[in-house]
This record gives sequence, C-alpha cells and structure tokens, in this order.
Amino acid sequence: WTKILGYSMELVPLIVKVNAINYLFNQAMRNRRVTIDKKKLYRTVAAVMVCVVVYVILWTAIDPPTKQAKTVLTNAVNDGGGSTVQMSYSCASSDSPFWSIAAMVYLMVLLLTATVMATQSRNVDASFNETKYLAAMIYSHFLFMLLRVLLFF
Repeated sequence: WTKILGYSMELVPLIVKVNAINYLFNQAMRNRRVTIDKKKLYRTVAAVMVCVVVYVILWTAIDPPTKQAKTVLTNAVNDGGGSTVQMSYSCASSDSPFWSIAAMVYLMVLLLTATVMATQSRNVDASFNETKYLAAMIYSHFLFMLLRVLLFF
C-alpha cells in the first residue's frame, strides 16, 4: 500500500503541474490566452489517486496478505547434536506475482511519463522550470525501481 500510494502522491501531482506549465508555455508561444483551472488539476490528481486506492483495496480483498513461514536448515549444530533450523515469518500475498508486477508496471509508467514531461519542459522559462528537480527525482526512483526489480526476480 505505502509504496504505490507514496509514489502516486509524489509523482502524479508533479506530472499534472508540469503538464499544465508545458501547456501554458506552448499556448503562449502561439500568442493564445490560457486559463488554467486549479480545480481541474486537483480533480485529475484525485481521480488518479482514487484509481490507485481502488486498486490496492481490490488487491487486499482478492489476495489478502497472510503469514508466511520460511525455514532454512543451517550448518550449525545444537546441544543435542542435531542441525539447527532457522525460521522466519513474513506477511505477504500469495505466490501469484500479478499484483506486484501490475504495481511495478504502473510505477514505471509514472516514471516514463515524468521523463517525457521533464524533456518537454526543458526550454520553459527558468522561474517555472522544474526540470532539474524532476530529473533528479526520476533518476533516484529509477534506481530504486531497478533495485526492486532485481531483488524481485
């Protein structure tokens, strides 16, 4: 829950804002008057967040997390001369990777969209340009995403 909601709360408003700035400057280059409705921007962010919340609720309802045990036979010998078994417990959904893969694909789409927005806004006036911050965030999130994918498989 926290990973998907956190990324969405961080990236979606920024993508919507940069998209509005790009639209504003593109229309200004054509000498057109533009009115940006803040309520429409808020509604866009809210709609995406509602979709994400519905997704995680469905995930939890259809494939609820359960206690899973993992046992490992170690080389250590106990006092009775037998081998030591190490047990660890975790809380996770079933073995079906569908939900996790779908969440990673969604996050990759967010990062790809943010990359496109950063590329499009690189020539925007410096007082409105957030390309440096967006690029740094995309880079760090991409590295963490890559690390998660490597650890997942």
